[in-house]
Amino acid sequence: MNESNLVMAILTIREQVGFLWNFYVTACVFLIGWIFSSKTIWTETKRKVIIGLFGAFALVNLSAIYNEYELLASATNQLYAMASSENRFLAKLSNGAGIGSLLASVIHLTADAFIIYLINFRCRGVENA
Repeated sequence: MNESNLVMAILTIREQVGFLWNFYVTACVFLIGWIFSSKTIWTETKRKVIIGLFGAFALVNLSAIYNEYELLASATNQLYAMASSENRFLAKLSNGAGIGSLLASVIHLTADAFIIYLINFRCRGVENA
């Protein structure tokens, strides 16, 4: 793979990472808004179903984000090996792999745990009311 194709691949992977994060954040904001604006009665079954569905969504999204960051790291490492010291653009691009798969996983799992806490909080809040 030549440098041009590798640069295009890196930019495409970055776009995909951005899309996945935007999709996740939008879905979470929508879910939180629905949780706290819904006038429906929250039963134990509904709580379990919502947590299960959110958990499945979060797991699939996290897996996709993790894999994209791994792919991005691989592509930037390959570009780093190919880049000459005189080409500052390629040198900078090869060092910009984002937050990485590990930190992305930590952030994602922390947000997931918080949303599950909010679902549980909402369910308990209705029962106590």
